[in-house]
Amino acid sequence: MAVMSGKDGTVSVGGALTSDATAWSISLTSNNPSWASSNTSGYKKRVAGIKDTSGSYSAKFNASVPTVGSEAAGIFTLNGTKSWSLDIIIDSVNIEVDMDDGDVVGYSVDWSGNGAVTAA
Repeated sequence: MAVMSGKDGTVSVGGALTSDATAWSISLTSNNPSWASSNTSGYKKRVAGIKDTSGSYSAKFNASVPTVGSEAAGIFTLNGTKSWSLDIIIDSVNIEVDMDDGDVVGYSVDWSGNGAVTAA
């Protein structure tokens, strides 16, 4: 598989494309409980557990900054052919203002998944 650039990535929250998105991340995890017993020869065994999803995204500030605690459909697209879709809950919103250098105002959002993820 070839190395990819993130330049075509997009973020959509609540059915609207997030304008001036600059980055996003998604973490897909599974709680895999382990145990040892008289039948495991001194090794741990595991069983697939509960799946969870969380992530974040960053963008330049505009009027559509989400509200903490709100629920929305999220779509995180890598390129025209690969994306992850799921319902999310907004955990935190951080607005970043640089008065010293006057950089463009940005914000970041941390979110938690609310149910299954569809990878396409």
